[in-house]
Amino acid sequence: MGIFETFQNRIGMTVATVLAVAVGIFTQASYQLVDVPTLNSFLDSLMGEGNKDVILMTWGFNLLSVAFLGVMGIVWIREAIKGGFYFDSNEVVARLTCVVTGVACMAYAAVFASYIFTSLLGIVIAAGIAAVFLFSNSKK
Repeated sequence: MGIFETFQNRIGMTVATVLAVAVGIFTQASYQLVDVPTLNSFLDSLMGEGNKDVILMTWGFNLLSVAFLGVMGIVWIREAIKGGFYFDSNEVVARLTCVVTGVACMAYAAVFASYIFTSLLGIVIAAGIAAVFLFSNSKK
């Protein structure tokens, strides 16, 4: 039972990964309904009478999912490279389990990143313009 043993020996990483996947599933089910592909559509949705919180919550939850799943993927892959496998009965199985879990987290994070850069591109452009404007004015 090397696979289950790997997760039992890394209980903190396992719980954090399950939490990250749960946040991802919640985000995918609840907050991938908004479509703001251009800067004009983003500005229209902000100036319109609709609910503006949905757009910002969609942006926030998708960014949270990318970050959380990406960090967990990096942590699992780092564990496969540098980890101490003293408590595992089979080091090869433990390393492969860590790599597969890390790659799966990164692939699931890529789902949210692709949603952000396709359906929420208007927000990305607006955030980029705002960042350039803020950083260029802060040097004066």
